[in-house]
Amino acid sequence: MYADCSAVDVTLPARCTRRSRLQATRELGGSWVLRLWPRAALVLGDHRQSLVVARSLARAGCEVILSSTGEPSATQHSRYIARCWRRPILDRGASFFGASLAGFARTLPEGLIVFPVGDTEVAHTAADLHALPPGSVAVMPPADTVHRCLNKATLYDLARCLGLAVADFEVIEPEQIEAAIGRIGLPCVIKPASSLEDASHVKALMLEQAPSVAIAELFRTSGAGWSRALVQRRVVGKRHNCHFVAHHGRLLAYFEQAVLRTTRLDGAGNGVDGISVPPSATRRGACERLIEALDYSGPGCVQFLVGPTDSESWFLELNARLDATCAIAERSGYDLPRLAVEEALYRRGDGPPPAALSRPYRVGVRGVWTTGDLRALLRELRTGRLSVSAALRWCARMSWSFLRAHHHLTFHWSDPQPALRAILGMTVAPVWRRAKRLTYVYRHAAVICLAAALLSSCGPS
Repeated sequence: MYADCSAVDVTLPARCTRRSRLQATRELGGSWVLRLWPRAALVLGDHRQSLVVARSLARAGCEVILSSTGEPSATQHSRYIARCWRRPILDRGASFFGASLAGFARTLPEGLIVFPVGDTEVAHTAADLHALPPGSVAVMPPADTVHRCLNKATLYDLARCLGLAVADFEVIEPEQIEAAIGRIGLPCVIKPASSLEDASHVKALMLEQAPSVAIAELFRTSGAGWSRALVQRRVVGKRHNCHFVAHHGRLLAYFEQAVLRTTRLDGAGNGVDGISVPPSATRRGACERLIEALDYSGPGCVQFLVGPTDSESWFLELNARLDATCAIAERSGYDLPRLAVEEALYRRGDGPPPAALSRPYRVGVRGVWTTGDLRALLRELRTGRLSVSAALRWCARMSWSFLRAHHHLTFHWSDPQPALRAILGMTVAPVWRRAKRLTYVYRHAAVICLAAALLSSCGPS
C-alpha cells in the first residue's frame, strides 16, 4: 500500500488480529511492519458510509468508536464498533461541538483518528480543527476547501472558469423564486444554495411545467425550508458519482459509479441502486482540473449528469467527504477509507506517502440500498403521493434490484446485524408497537365492560 518506503520501523496496534498482521506483512513485502496509527478511530456521523468506514478501520487494527446522539441506531450493533461516544447536539453551535470533540480526544493519549462522514459533521469539524490535540488527525479536506465546496454558487463559478459544463443558475431568496424561474425557464430545478440545509427537507424540486398553484405556495408546502435557493435549468441525464482521494491537488484514487435509481421517482434523491462503470477520460479530466484548482486534499466525490454521449457531462456538485455509496467502491477493490486515513496522516507529517491506486477496479459491480428503498416507499405511501399501481411498480423494481445486485450497501455476511435491525425497525417494530397499543386499549375496554356488567348485576331487580 505504501510507495517509496525503504525504512518504516513501526509496530502494529495491539488490537490487530493475526489475519491483519499477515495482510500487513504481505502488503509491505514481508520485511516491513505497518506503521502505528492512532489506536482509536472515531466515526463521526451515523450514515450509510459509516459502516464502510468502521469495517475498513477495524480491519486495519483500530478500535472504532461511533458518535451517537443517544437515539437508537442500527449501526452501533456492528461487530466492528467497539463503543459509542455521546456527542453533543450539533445545533448548539460549532464551538461547543469542537470543544466537546477536543475534550474527548484528550482522553486518548495515543491519539485519535476523527473521520467525519456527513456534510454537517464535516462542516462542524472544520470550524474547530485547531482545537484537536496534536496526537489526533481529522480525515477530511482543509477547512477553507470545505467551505468552498459547501457553497454551490462559488463552486459553479469555479467549474465554469475551468471549462466544465454547468447549467444556467441563479441564487435567490425564497420569495424571488417566481421571477428567477421566469428568467431561467422551464423545466428547472430548485435546490438549496448550501449543502448544509436540514436533511429533513427535500433535496430538490423538479418543475417540468408551470404548477397549478403559486410557486411560493408549492415551495412552502413541499417541506423545502431553505434559507436561500438556487434555481437551475434542468438537464436530463444519468447521475455519475466520481469518488476520489487526493493529496494537494493530485489524484491518489479515482472510482466512477452510475446511479440507476434513487429514493425519488424524478431522480432527485439518494441513490438506492448503483453500478461501477469504467472510468471516463472526460470526467476524470474534469475532476483533475477541479481538484488541482482547489489544491484539494482528502476524500471527496464529484457528481455529474451524463447525457446520451460520454462527452455530455454536466457538473452537479463536489461533496467534501466520502460518498454514501462508497461500499460499491470497496466491493470493486478500492478501500477508500483506509487510503484517506493514510493521506491525512502523511499530510500531517506522520507517515509515509500513500501509494496511488493505479490498478483497475472491477467494473459491473452492482450495489443496492434496500433499507433506504423500502423507507422511501413507506414514506410515499404515508403521504398519499403514490398510487396503487405506482407502488406496485416500485415494489417490482426494488425486488428486481435486490435480486440483480452483487451486494447490499449496508449488509455484509460477516456483519449482518446493522442491516437486519434497520429492516426490522421499519417493518416489525411499528406493527409490534401498534399491537401493544391495541392490547392496551382492549385490556381497558374489557375492564370497563366487566365493571359495567358488575354494576348492572348489583342494580335493582
